[in-house]
Amino acid sequence: EKGCPENHKVVFSGEADEKPGELPGDVIFVVSIADHGVFKRKGNNSADLVMKKNISLYQALTGFEFEIKHLDDRKLIIKNNPGEVIKPDAIKMVKGEGLPTHKNPFIKGNLIIQFEVDFPDTLDEKTRDAIQKLLPTPAAIKYDEKSHDVEVHYIEDYDPKHHNTHSGNRGGGEAYHDDDDEEGHGEGGPRVACRQQ
Repeated sequence: EKGCPENHKVVFSGEADEKPGELPGDVIFVVSIADHGVFKRKGNNSADLVMKKNISLYQALTGFEFEIKHLDDRKLIIKNNPGEVIKPDAIKMVKGEGLPTHKNPFIKGNLIIQFEVDFPDTLDEKTRDAIQKLLPTPAAIKYDEKSHDVEVHYIEDYDPKHHNTHSGNRGGGEAYHDDDDEEGHGEGGPRVACRQQ
């Protein structure tokens, strides 16, 4: 049955093994939906399909077209509208290209596409200058680097495994354990209770 959900039962009445003096039982098939390399069902009973698509920053800004092979082996060419910019994590839809609706296969769900935009890690000076000429210039902030109350900082990559903010979680508590260890009163050392006055 087209569009049937996970664990849907298909019953063939009276098709089980026959025994003398007994009515044959039923043959029951339970549907288990296999994983697909591209498409994923939005929900167990949903006719919508979901897929993820990575595009370059160039494609996100200037337009794209790509090809996908559908479940029925049709070739679909997917394009964005002229002038449309695709933002990171944008969700778009191709109407009527999902699964057939269970028990009403002439009505189909939609194909939902979740876009990921691949940004370059770095830009050379020539490319950066060209982009600055093409795109709107943001408002610049004014400051004096030599002023004693101005500090200029450059961002760097963040790794939570190596950067501890000591925000009261387990990682932050470890800093206090380290201090105790330095004083010789860590987990293996003696602990002194403060007496109330």
